[in-house]
Amino acid sequence: MIKSLFAKIRDNMKEKIFMFGYYGWKNTGDDAMIYVLIQEFFRKYPLLEFVIVSQESLEIPVGTENFVRFIEMNPFVILKEILSSSTVLWGGGTFMYDHTNTQRQFVNLSMILALIVLSKLLKKEVYLLSIGVEPLTTRIGKFLSKSICRLSGFVSVRDSISLNTLENLGLNEIKLSFDLSALLEPRKCHKKTENKILGMSILPFFSIYHNDPEKDMLMVYEIAKALKKWFLKDKGNIIYLFTFKGKSKDDDVEITKILEEKLDQKDRVMIIPYKKDPLDSLALFSCCDAFVGMRYHSCVFAYLSDIPLLIINYFQKCGSLAEDTGMMSAALISPEDILEGKFGGYLENFMRKPEDFKAKLPTLEARSMAKEGLPFSSDVRGFKGGII
Repeated sequence: MIKSLFAKIRDNMKEKIFMFGYYGWKNTGDDAMIYVLIQEFFRKYPLLEFVIVSQESLEIPVGTENFVRFIEMNPFVILKEILSSSTVLWGGGTFMYDHTNTQRQFVNLSMILALIVLSKLLKKEVYLLSIGVEPLTTRIGKFLSKSICRLSGFVSVRDSISLNTLENLGLNEIKLSFDLSALLEPRKCHKKTENKILGMSILPFFSIYHNDPEKDMLMVYEIAKALKKWFLKDKGNIIYLFTFKGKSKDDDVEITKILEEKLDQKDRVMIIPYKKDPLDSLALFSCCDAFVGMRYHSCVFAYLSDIPLLIINYFQKCGSLAEDTGMMSAALISPEDILEGKFGGYLENFMRKPEDFKAKLPTLEARSMAKEGLPFSSDVRGFKGGII
């Protein structure tokens, strides 16, 4: 049997991990996951070298600067790095789904499968860590996803619905964990006002997944209408609009700016721009008294900050977060419900009894589950490379 990566490390041999995912697209959630992966692997095995495919350099933990390299999306460079790596790793994020942008997803899944097949032919270990899986509705999508998992030595998923989806494909050695960002070490925000601060994150859902920007504008209109009423209840109320995906493909920048303009309260609305360091973004959540989240990781950050949360459930992963953390069903509203004018009622209930909208799962338990999703967990089963 090929000696595992971690067995080699025990023999004091310097090893290299090749990491790929949706990195470098100014997405706070992806930034958080790669930060945590480097943090946790480096703590456990300080001899490791990391090579990461990314559109640009990212914030990394202090002390790891000499062990991390970022490379461009170039097939020849990627092949060279895989050849000299011990392990190929996909860290976090949702990449298995086919219910929207179907043709594009087939291409994405096929490329990932090809990369994994190449890695296996080169006798590399392959791990998928704390990934998310959305509904798989086509034979091709199911085949590609199943093949990707079967070729991987260890697979962990971040939520129970992802686990059920893969188990329904006949994949039984999948580890249930939690989102990697739970392992961030938060900094506290020093709140400078006694006024209520409502945090919010939105994204152009209908434009990205349904090519229908008009519905996004209607969604913004309905949200702004409800928030204006909330402003009237107390002249001290403040809104922080978080940009969780900075200027890039499918970003939040424009739709967030449009919402700010619709609210027309420059002195009471603050746009929090994308921040390269995910810890800076997380710290600002502790300044908020409550949060309305659409981007998945904005919801995770609100949960980690132990504040009341109303989730705009645009993808199954958001609903799964609510279910796994013990939130009530009334804490979820769909984009379609917003279009039908229901956001105002949800917001009113949310602000009237915010404590009812807090998760029941202790964050310490979520952190423990997130650690279980890493391949050096003491009770990992189905880990072909061996157990540390």
